[in-house]
Amino acid sequence: AEISYSDIAGLLGGGGANGNFPGCIETNPLFVVAPTMTASGVFTAGDLHLRSGSPCLDAGDNGELPPNATTDFDGLARRYDDPAAPNTGVGTSPHVDMGAFERQPPPCFGDLNGNHAVDGPDLAILAASIGAIGPALPGDLNSDATIDIEDVAILQRLFGRPCPQ
Repeated sequence: AEISYSDIAGLLGGGGANGNFPGCIETNPLFVVAPTMTASGVFTAGDLHLRSGSPCLDAGDNGELPPNATTDFDGLARRYDDPAAPNTGVGTSPHVDMGAFERQPPPCFGDLNGNHAVDGPDLAILAASIGAIGPALPGDLNSDATIDIEDVAILQRLFGRPCPQ
């Protein structure tokens, strides 16, 4: 079996890129919630969606997608160009992400209440959540699993912007 354009721990033996495994990497994929295995053998699947900054974003091989593979496991568009991610994959942009899920753009980044604007109510939601810790929190604008002053700074930069409708 041939393995290419994947992020698999131990695949390369810690030696970096290898001609036998083109495009493969061994690094933290930055899943929303990484899968875990307890010492007693209990497996928890986690959430395999990719967070912002994942090395797997825009890093797959478009040529390996079957022609009818237009959606990911969520039924969303299979190829989306994340403007914050370097295009390290093969083919023309948009490059497919490594993994089962394509990172999708937020409907309106910073609009926490869904009113199609980044405004006062969004700031109130964020302020009420300061100090919250956990995966996939509304208001965790920098995807670090903590709602803190950094998220407030991001919302401040976005404040007053209308959202596409």
